[in-house]
Amino acid sequence: MPNEAEGSGSVSAVVGSVGGAVGVDVDAGGLATLVPGAVSGAVSPAVAAVTDDGVVVPVVEPVRLGSDSWSFVHAAASMLATTATPTTDRRMAPMMPHRCHGPPIADRAGIVRGGAGSVGGVFLTDSFVLDELLDDLATLVSIESPSHDTAALERSALAVSALFERRLGTPATLVPSAAGPHVHWSDGADEPSVLLLGHHDTVFPAGTLRTRPFTVADGRATGPGAFDMKAGIVLAVHALAARRAAGHPVSGVECLFTSDEEVGSAASRALLEERAVACGSVLVLEPSADGGALKTGRKGCGTFEVSVTGRAAHAGLEPEKGANALVELAHQIVAISALGRPDEGTTVTPTVATAGTADNVVPASACVRVDVRIETADERRRVEQAMAALEAVDPDVQLEVTGDIGRPPMPESASTGLFETAGDVAMELGLEPLNGVFVGGGSDGNFTAALGVPTLDGLGAVGGGAHADHEWVDVASLEHRVVLLAALIGRLVDPDR
Repeated sequence: MPNEAEGSGSVSAVVGSVGGAVGVDVDAGGLATLVPGAVSGAVSPAVAAVTDDGVVVPVVEPVRLGSDSWSFVHAAASMLATTATPTTDRRMAPMMPHRCHGPPIADRAGIVRGGAGSVGGVFLTDSFVLDELLDDLATLVSIESPSHDTAALERSALAVSALFERRLGTPATLVPSAAGPHVHWSDGADEPSVLLLGHHDTVFPAGTLRTRPFTVADGRATGPGAFDMKAGIVLAVHALAARRAAGHPVSGVECLFTSDEEVGSAASRALLEERAVACGSVLVLEPSADGGALKTGRKGCGTFEVSVTGRAAHAGLEPEKGANALVELAHQIVAISALGRPDEGTTVTPTVATAGTADNVVPASACVRVDVRIETADERRRVEQAMAALEAVDPDVQLEVTGDIGRPPMPESASTGLFETAGDVAMELGLEPLNGVFVGGGSDGNFTAALGVPTLDGLGAVGGGAHADHEWVDVASLEHRVVLLAALIGRLVDPDR
């Protein structure tokens, strides 16, 4: 515990780190000196806090240290006064001091800068991030939830609801649908102001866990759906829990995690659009882009299916009596591929094709699926019209085209204000500057942005390998993502703080 000494005219207190501590001296002019030292573990009630006007004051409640880097703590509660009892504790072995000028490092939610995560003066300790958060991630990843498997999605939804109850005290509501239950949580506010949006279905088939169970090794968490996007669910819940533990409200926040995002969101679109409009802003917990970048815009996307019906015949005896569906499909694939306009951001890509029944039979049927990505509404109309206008080359076959560009593009204008706010929050926290990128993949953020609701995407886990066997989450970044999200939520639900 720091020792009191009359007349010293300064404050010295421990404010962060796991292998050591930081002393803070503030002179009469408000200039702070950080002095690293060798103190660790739980510290005394005289933990330093920084008020909005730059005054360092002690906090009543002890705080356990929890990060390997220095930070100031901005405490919104438990302050003794705007002036502090002078102390001159010198048990910490002094190192080179760091002089700090300028405004205090604090945000509207009362969060911290640097590697230590603190929400309202409550540290996000190492055990909180690397144990509790990873335990929750392990639970969700270990319950497989492939799209279309409604029984598995029921189990997954129950696990997500239980996570809300465990961390926030109240379970989520399961919203039934033909695709499986969606998970909706609300604090019951009459006027919600932000929707945390994502999904709990994954692209991996049942049984993947047998060969690729949840694992944490070499700083990476792996397992089916860990990156896309079960880590995003866990980050959202822990960000809200951190705010609540710090005494900050979570009122005005809703969460919605759907069961069919990976397969087009047909059963969830109406619900997510309704809640987005009701809340007025959307933070999407899909995984980040490379290096932790947020997703400020997305291409619109959709899938078409082109089916050809011909006539079977013996390929050796009388092929002329057949109508070859495979040959017709080849003509169509060439025509479809020509619809792409890469210079305008439009890609039209045949991806999966099937045809024929045996090597000595003229194929009577053939089919191709086509992936389409577009950046503008004009390109969406052009491609949809061109696909609908496809005509058979062979008059003896029938051609059927189904599908559309179901997800409209998410223009970067939809995220401008939220991205600027997130950047301000990151700067105040002392985090690395945020990058924003436009990406080719779609999400449910496409739908909310198309309604004119401000939408910022990619706030989930940092990592890589989405939809691949090498999918991974960067464990070291999880704490910063929780802190960033908690602070950003605070700015949106209480912009005047």
